[in-house]
Amino acid sequence: MGDLTLQRLHPFSGRPALRRPFRSFGYVTIFLLMIAGCRSFGIHSDKPGKASIADKATQKSQRLSRDLKVQNSSSTTKRSKFSSDKREGDSSKLAGRISSEDHEDEKDIEHEMDDESTSIKAKRDRHSSTIVQTNVNAIFKSEEASKTDSFIEILSFRTEATAGDPDASDVTTYPKELPPSPDDVARSLKLTFPSEIPGATAPHIELPETNDEHPGNKLAAIDLIFPPPPALKTLATPNERAMTLEELEELALQNSPIIAQSLAGTTMSQGTAIQQGIYPNPVFGYEADTVGSSFTRDYQGVYVSQLVKTAGKLSLQRAAANMDFMNSQLAYERTKLEILRLVRAGYYNVLVAQEAMRINEALLRFTNEVYTLMVDRLKRGEQAAYELSQLQSLVIQARGAVVQSQNRYIAAWKQLAFATGVRDLRPAKLDGRVDMPVPNLDFDALLERVLIVHPDIHASRNLETQSRLQLKLQHAIPISDVTVSGVFQNDSTTPGYGRTSYNLNVSVPVPLFDRNQGNIKNAQGKVQMNSQQLAVTSNQLTNQLADAFERYQTGRVQAEYYRTQILPDLARAYRGVYERHISNSNKVAFGDIIVAQQNLAGGVSNYIAALLTQWIAMTDIANLIQLQDFREMFSDPTAGPETPNVGLPSPAPPEGGQK
Repeated sequence: MGDLTLQRLHPFSGRPALRRPFRSFGYVTIFLLMIAGCRSFGIHSDKPGKASIADKATQKSQRLSRDLKVQNSSSTTKRSKFSSDKREGDSSKLAGRISSEDHEDEKDIEHEMDDESTSIKAKRDRHSSTIVQTNVNAIFKSEEASKTDSFIEILSFRTEATAGDPDASDVTTYPKELPPSPDDVARSLKLTFPSEIPGATAPHIELPETNDEHPGNKLAAIDLIFPPPPALKTLATPNERAMTLEELEELALQNSPIIAQSLAGTTMSQGTAIQQGIYPNPVFGYEADTVGSSFTRDYQGVYVSQLVKTAGKLSLQRAAANMDFMNSQLAYERTKLEILRLVRAGYYNVLVAQEAMRINEALLRFTNEVYTLMVDRLKRGEQAAYELSQLQSLVIQARGAVVQSQNRYIAAWKQLAFATGVRDLRPAKLDGRVDMPVPNLDFDALLERVLIVHPDIHASRNLETQSRLQLKLQHAIPISDVTVSGVFQNDSTTPGYGRTSYNLNVSVPVPLFDRNQGNIKNAQGKVQMNSQQLAVTSNQLTNQLADAFERYQTGRVQAEYYRTQILPDLARAYRGVYERHISNSNKVAFGDIIVAQQNLAGGVSNYIAALLTQWIAMTDIANLIQLQDFREMFSDPTAGPETPNVGLPSPAPPEGGQK
């Protein structure tokens, strides 16, 4: 196999004429067609001493190859020469090099050159870039046709076009490249991990070969690489008696500083309301008038002054302040129920964390057992080392899930202690179960109760009433209050003749300029704003209830699905996959066990999350409907019908599409 380099210049412009591979191989194509035709039809010379047409074609092809190789070896000189020759219009030099023996073939070649030059000129006009040099490499394969004849087969063409920039190149191969060698395929399939991935540089596991002289080497290596799982560390179980939710709630009501703070706020509001309705105090004083003007004591006496409130201002002020006092009482009740909600949420957080620890510890024991059995199979040569690496990582993940659930339990208990106000509350067993059945509540009945009993509804009504009382008060303020004062004096201006006199003074401010216009306008705006507060509060409570109800229903249904259907199916699938792999590992791969393990672990995690979602949402609903006793949630008349047990695929939704 060899490389043949072909190069042609345009017969008129003197520039390289080759732009497309198949257009550029006109000569070679004609010669190959002639060779193929001669060989197909058996054309040869009947006269001795005279070459056949096939022989002549072969000779012309070989001569063309020699000429063009010489031309390619001196490419720099040739480019200058070809350019000058073509500028002089010498368009027949390249054709003359091929052959002059066959006049008919030469005419066909010249005709092909004319057509090609016309096409190249039109194409060059459409492109702004100028190609300085084009090299065409034809890969030939020579084979012996007979003892006296041979033919050349072109396997592919490769063009290398260099533009004005010597660094620019365009390589095109016709047809496609030859199939890669097996070494190239092996190199292309080699997997390289990015170094940024943690663990990407971990070495391959190479176990020693088993031999009769040292049979324990492989077993020792397996024990070193895949050691037995360490013992599980569990949290110490409290020995004290179990605490109930009611006991924790009572602790919170007695010890929570937030409740004490809210109660103090109620006392403050009560004092403000009392003060707003108290009548102004009278003013008493002593007065000496014109003393010394007549060389006597003149006028000596006492006076009293009193501000008389008119237009019922005091009663209006007290009524408006009473609204604040009532709202503070509602805020106190809301604070107590909020603390109870925190206690209930913390209580079920601890219960769910206990359940998560119990399930994850059991899952870890199960995973350790499967891992130990698979290590035994590896020692017997029935498993691969990389398969055990997968299972070992799942064992560590299961251990991590246990550690996470233990930490979650510790944090949940600390949060519960904070909610009760007893920060040093020691962990104890809690009386209750998280897998107990819960009611299927009715949203409309819950919403109706919320809009009746929730403190924010009453506070909104009180706020509107207060703003109307404030408006009345601002209208009454321009009505002037009356100031009455009286003076009782002893008149000593005449010596030896004393007498008693008195003065009376009544004053009323005239609302000529200040008629309280600005405060009245402000109070009117407050009335308009607070008149919408009830609707705003109702919408907010409806939104909160809808969110809590959606979380409750979703968590309730999902927990039921996982408990009764999903987890049992995953356990059955795991058992079946494991048994099939042990009995027939050719049909059930080890990867199926890995997938079953991951599905089971994921199902357990989702089940725990569904339980937590269900109970937290239930405490939110109890807070919205203002339940003092959480046990009423399980016997509340607003509860809807129980979810029917219809099996697969899902429980039927209640009326109204609430599921």
